[in-house]
Amino acid sequence: MVLYFIRQKAKLLCFLSIFLFPSLSISQEKVFTYEDILSIAAEHNVEIKKEKNNLKINKAIKNQGVANLFPTLNLNGNAFKTEGLQWSDQDARLLNTTISSVNYGINSELTIFNGFKKLSQLKQNKQLLIAQKEQIDQSVQDILLETSQQYLQILLDKEMLKLAETNFEVQKQIYEQIKLYVSLGKRASIDLLSQEAFYKQSEASLIEMRNKLQLDKGQLLKSLVLELNEEFDIAPLSSNVNEIMAISYDFDLLLKEALNNRSDLKKIIAEKAAAFSEIKISKSDNSPSISLFYSYGSNYSSNRTRIDKIDNISKEISLEDQLFKENNYSRYGVNLKIPVFNGFRNRTNIVRSKVLYENLLLSHLNLERSIFIDLQNAFQNFNLFRENYIINASSVEVSQKSFEKQQELFRLGKGSLLNLNIEAQRNLQAHSQHIQALYTLLFQKMVVDYHLGNIKQHF
Repeated sequence: MVLYFIRQKAKLLCFLSIFLFPSLSISQEKVFTYEDILSIAAEHNVEIKKEKNNLKINKAIKNQGVANLFPTLNLNGNAFKTEGLQWSDQDARLLNTTISSVNYGINSELTIFNGFKKLSQLKQNKQLLIAQKEQIDQSVQDILLETSQQYLQILLDKEMLKLAETNFEVQKQIYEQIKLYVSLGKRASIDLLSQEAFYKQSEASLIEMRNKLQLDKGQLLKSLVLELNEEFDIAPLSSNVNEIMAISYDFDLLLKEALNNRSDLKKIIAEKAAAFSEIKISKSDNSPSISLFYSYGSNYSSNRTRIDKIDNISKEISLEDQLFKENNYSRYGVNLKIPVFNGFRNRTNIVRSKVLYENLLLSHLNLERSIFIDLQNAFQNFNLFRENYIINASSVEVSQKSFEKQQELFRLGKGSLLNLNIEAQRNLQAHSQHIQALYTLLFQKMVVDYHLGNIKQHF
């Protein structure tokens, strides 16, 4: 019976621990794919959020430009009391009295012509909206390249960590082997001390590599705006290196694609069009402007009276009669404004807008040159890193065979410890250079796509 209760109590404690402390019972590490990383980076980045907020302002300005083509409409009204010495029409003299007054009015105005200023402003606002959208796209491209580099760095760290672990195990095996030989009298104790140094060095490299991986993970979390203590891992790229090696670029086609796709180039083209509209806006201030206006309103005053025909006495005219029957008025007409002289303000604005436009022309040409040079460098580096990867791949095979041969000679007692460690370090360096060449090639492919303006379209 006692044993039964003990078992039931243990089951209950286990049950409660699962629900009360789930983090202790289940620890599931998040795994992000490359697509997940890009999606989170584009969604959570602070600078991109700011650019999207600025886009709301541009949309509002564009809508305002459309609304400016329609007539304005304003309602106004007031009600007040005036106390003190005032003129009385009834008594034809000044009296110390209180007068209540009410006024209301409706005003509307429509611009017929102002040098097409409003149309130019509308065109300008549309181009500025396009420029802001392209700015967002370019910011996304920038953050995706940075995030892609951090992603590949973590993948590289993981591979280098595996290599460090393998090297640690190799050095440990050699150490154990020499330790056995020393105990049997086949090796001098100095060899054991020498190998122990290599063994400890490999252990230190392993610890350093683990630390570097954690630091780079933290940097990625910071870029993704996630919790810095969140545990996660990243999945390898879905593509393989053979697909990258099979790519054949034509530089002329690449340049044409870049000039069609680059968001920063589209942005400056839109800004240039907006600056051209600004010149027209500035020139329109020198043109005559014509507008139509119309206003309707009425007023009431408590000191207004009239003689009642029946009682033949003076009575105050009612609020309703004054506001809606007797005191109504309408006013309409045409406004003409011809600028003559305003201290060269319009002239200065025209000069300023022309200089802005000319500067954007220069920036446009300079950006096109930069696109050509940057894309050319990325294209040449891609071909160079691809050749470098092929060379390193063959070097790994040769180095691995040489190390295995030296291991066998050492096992048979025909090789020295110094030669064995030299081959071990050469083999380690060859594998390290091969891994680095691989991820350098992968990143360079991303750099090419970045300069084409479509970094999201690969892998």
